Amino acid sequence: MSATMNTAPIAPTINNEYLANLLVRQIELLEEQNRLLRKENSEWLSGDEAAEMLGKVPNASGRHLDVLRYLRNHPKKYLSTFGQLRPYTYLREEVQEVLRLVKAGRLVLP
Repeated sequence: MSATMNTAPIAPTINNEYLANLLVRQIELLEEQNRLLRKENSEWLSGDEAAEMLGKVPNASGRHLDVLRYLRNHPKKYLSTFGQLRPYTYLREEVQEVLRLVKAGRLVLP
């Protein structure tokens, strides 16, 4: 009889600390995914999100928020529904309507 060698792959050693870290990371990722889904389905946008939706790049000086102030103070009140406390929040529907007007060429943003 000839001796046969076991060529099956050896499973990596997994200890409790590795599993605990893996579970913690998985929980963090699920919480982040849940936060993003809530934000995506929210009817309110932060100033940064609204400005980004309108094509303005957020920066530290806050100049990207000037377009929102312009739309709030415009005689036609393009953004009439917004949170009264700073930082302002904006109704997603109104920002999307402004975006439609911009794309149609009926409104030019500063």
